[in-house]
Amino acid sequence: MLFPLVIGVAAGVAIQKYLLDDETCCKKKEKEKKADEPEKDEKEESAKSSIMDFINNAKRKHPALGTRRAAAKKLLLKLEGTEEEGNVSRETFDRTKTVVEEYCGLRNLEYDEETKTICGGEINEECPETPVLDSAKLDCLTKEELILIAPKLKDLFKTEEGNGDGK
Repeated sequence: MLFPLVIGVAAGVAIQKYLLDDETCCKKKEKEKKADEPEKDEKEESAKSSIMDFINNAKRKHPALGTRRAAAKKLLLKLEGTEEEGNVSRETFDRTKTVVEEYCGLRNLEYDEETKTICGGEINEECPETPVLDSAKLDCLTKEELILIAPKLKDLFKTEEGNGDGK
């Protein structure tokens, strides 16, 4: 009776750890951004920005952010053609960033040079609750099926010949 409960808790902890691993790669960048910001008069700015700070903080810590970021990483790896390696090139990220953000329901994704992956980002409030592409769809759909669902991906797949059409 206790064994299934222990298994469930362990699985939950493992999933949470997996989803929060991406957050650790950008903590240095966030600290650098905060250090670069000039000091503001706290009395004036606290009233004006407290609501916006709260909203922006909520977007960065939204529970769905981890799953959407994981889907964006899977999509970038599919576009890169290196699903087994797990590294995304800077070139692929720059070339496909806007389309990946649109289809995965994100905005302001960043590229982390050290880990060769994506990090940061926030929920796009203009996106529906379930984005067009998620991890489950990316796991089971082929390249042709992905292009049918998301037509903007057609020319973004990296091929050996260098042309984007996959032929």
